[in-house]
Amino acid sequence: KPILERVPKKPTESFYCEIVSPLTAPTPWHFHPEHQLSLIVNSRGHRVTGDNVGHFGPGDLVFIGPHIPHVWFSEESYRDNIQE
Repeated sequence: KPILERVPKKPTESFYCEIVSPLTAPTPWHFHPEHQLSLIVNSRGHRVTGDNVGHFGPGDLVFIGPHIPHVWFSEESYRDNIQE
């Protein structure tokens, strides 16, 4: 079952931006009431968005609507070779 994720956005902000690394910010199957726009810069793997499973890689731009459960899984070989 997906969990509700609280996006740390202030009431005066219209959006929230963060850089996510597969090593520092593993996320569980989750959803939130905000829209999400994700640009993949340097990762490969697969994502589960609602009832869709697809691959992702560098250059992918993904828009996820509100309340859609989702999770991203980076390839193990990528995680093993990344330098923080």
